[in-house]
Amino acid sequence: MPFGGDWHMPNLHHFRGVNVLARAAMGIHLTTCELEFVFEKPLEWEFTPIFQAFQSTTCLETLSLKFKNIIGTDDRETLAPPHAWLQKLKSFSIQVCEGIDILSLQTVFWSLKMPALTSTSINIASAKPDAGNLLAQFLQEPRRRPALRSVRLVIHNSLNPFTCDILSVLKRQAESVHEVYLQVSGLIPPVSTSPRSLKWKTVYFDRCDSLDDSAIQCLTDGLGNDCEIRINDCPNISKRFHQHLLVRFGEKFHYEN
Repeated sequence: MPFGGDWHMPNLHHFRGVNVLARAAMGIHLTTCELEFVFEKPLEWEFTPIFQAFQSTTCLETLSLKFKNIIGTDDRETLAPPHAWLQKLKSFSIQVCEGIDILSLQTVFWSLKMPALTSTSINIASAKPDAGNLLAQFLQEPRRRPALRSVRLVIHNSLNPFTCDILSVLKRQAESVHEVYLQVSGLIPPVSTSPRSLKWKTVYFDRCDSLDDSAIQCLTDGLGNDCEIRINDCPNISKRFHQHLLVRFGEKFHYEN
């Protein structure tokens, strides 16, 4: 349904819409926006009107997007929506359900400019090898997200494990964040031997059933001793390595099963 085409709501602060077509400004006082583009069958969808409407939302602080069965394009140079400068946006979350070509969403990330972003959540319903590309595309260079402090990544997987270098992406492009939450089932990460100092203050590994000692060590070697480590239901991390983490991080290491 068209949204904003023939109404005037300058004092609108919160909006939630499902499959809406924005054809006018959303309002300069809008602070929270939740948009879902969810269809039962694959459908082409034009994001340009939405991004044009975003251009008027100078006070937007929280944005949540959900996609299901959307056919897009990964030609960001010629078909990308217009840039939307969200100067005050602090929190951004995206949920990618089934029927989505993950790479096609790079046009969305390419067009969103969020220099004040402090926290982000990425939830992918079905794991694919290009999940790392989605994460890398969103994080981009750290200088484009200078205020980012919290990253939450959840990837639901089928019974088949997959290999994706998500850990290297996080180490390379989110080294300055303070909080990292990782819930990835079936992930078998390549183990990088390149050292990198990380500024993370809290790391939570939740139900990462394929992470083992070498993968966790790959990350924790770059952490300061004052970092808080939380591990929940990661059965391939040995008791011996739990003891190693306890000795190193002391009371800042927490294990739940």
